[in-house]
Amino acid sequence: MDEEKQLNHSDKKMSNRERLDHLDKLLAGEVEPTPTVADDVASGSTTESEQVDREANQKTTDAPSYHWRPTFHLMPYESRALKVLSSLVAIVVVLLVLNSNLMRVQKITVTGLEQMTKTEVLQSARLTKGQSIFFLQTERNYYRQNAQKNALIKDISVSVDSTNTVHVLVKENLKVGYFERHNKRYFLLADGQVIVDAKNYSVLDLPEFNDFNGHVPTLKSGVKQLGQLGRPIRTSVSEITYSPTKENPKRLILFMDDGNEVLVSSNQLARKLKYYPAMIAQMSENGVIDLQVGAFATPYGQ
Repeated sequence: MDEEKQLNHSDKKMSNRERLDHLDKLLAGEVEPTPTVADDVASGSTTESEQVDREANQKTTDAPSYHWRPTFHLMPYESRALKVLSSLVAIVVVLLVLNSNLMRVQKITVTGLEQMTKTEVLQSARLTKGQSIFFLQTERNYYRQNAQKNALIKDISVSVDSTNTVHVLVKENLKVGYFERHNKRYFLLADGQVIVDAKNYSVLDLPEFNDFNGHVPTLKSGVKQLGQLGRPIRTSVSEITYSPTKENPKRLILFMDDGNEVLVSSNQLARKLKYYPAMIAQMSENGVIDLQVGAFATPYGQ
């Protein structure tokens, strides 16, 4: 009986396998029994208080020592559902950001205008405040192509700065003249196009082209040449008349705002007319300036 108590006391500190090995050795007499608290008391080697402390320590030591840690294992279908939910949440967040004021056009500036207005350019390009910055950045060609459908716009470039301000740089296809036929007004553009005046544009500073019936190549040549000149010289011409001669079938007569007349070939207009300001500075009175061959001026009446 005493041997069984000793085994129980010592087995608390052993694993099951160690207990079995120890029991075999104990039965075979190969090991001595482990002394118990009762044995210590009986032998008088410990006091009563020491016995109580020793029993308490044995209970504490013998108590199982482990920490409970919860673990979660998702089923395959739960894992897939979680991935789908995460993707949906990410999409919703992105959409909310893209539709917030942080990603909207706050201001639009337009530069490079000479004849058109800011409103005309923006309407042609279909650009407005409040549009998505993301769409504008990724679809710039959309606005460019819209603008180019207007014959008066040669090209535009669109950029966005850090303040969500859109900057539009315009390159106009300038109106360089006009003519009237059958009670309709037609504008001549710098690239040679002819458009109907559907919006009743102003003809201020534009020369009227006359007597070009049936002479389209000469007309387009003169128009393109005039479009290459700067605004000061271009707007100083009040009228251009086709007046060919046997010697020069491309001769044009330019009637200037200052009262002078200029004779020049349609295919040389841009190259020759740029010298006009320097020539009139040397003239004491108005007259005819011939730029067909060389350059010389003849006062009226001579």
